[in-house]
Amino acid sequence: MTALELAVGLAIVALAVALGVPSLREHGLNQRMKAAVSTFFSDLALARNTAISRNARTVACPAWSDGGCAAGAEWQDGWLVFEDRNGDREWQAGEPRLRRSGALEQLRIAGSPHRNRLRFFPDGSAPGSNATFTFCDVRGVAHARRVIVSASGRIRQTRPGEAPATACDS
Repeated sequence: MTALELAVGLAIVALAVALGVPSLREHGLNQRMKAAVSTFFSDLALARNTAISRNARTVACPAWSDGGCAAGAEWQDGWLVFEDRNGDREWQAGEPRLRRSGALEQLRIAGSPHRNRLRFFPDGSAPGSNATFTFCDVRGVAHARRVIVSASGRIRQTRPGEAPATACDS
């Protein structure tokens, strides 16, 4: 093999790596975003379905590391879903925990102001709990995802083109 052949071969390998690494990073960011949105959506659906099936009130809230509901609305630090037997929207020992999700890495969840509790009633509704949660990563608005909960209890996801995701800018 000549030096010219070796140089051409190395140039081809370098080009392949240069083109492949950014797309691999993008794929990883996409997967992280999809997994986080899917988990959050599923946990809210679990809260709603449990409220209906057990004829009970359930709550989803940002969680402290000790397992209780956080006073602030820092959803990216983790969340708790529980059956709220006494109706105070706070988890106490003895109330069944349905799900506890940990902190999200390299993602931010911007929630609706003053919506640090989502409560589902036995009919599946969430009156007073309508909220929009915007999931952001380092790529900003173009790759944001939203989870929206209506007062009727309907939970849905939207993509960036369907609604402005200005929460990623802050």
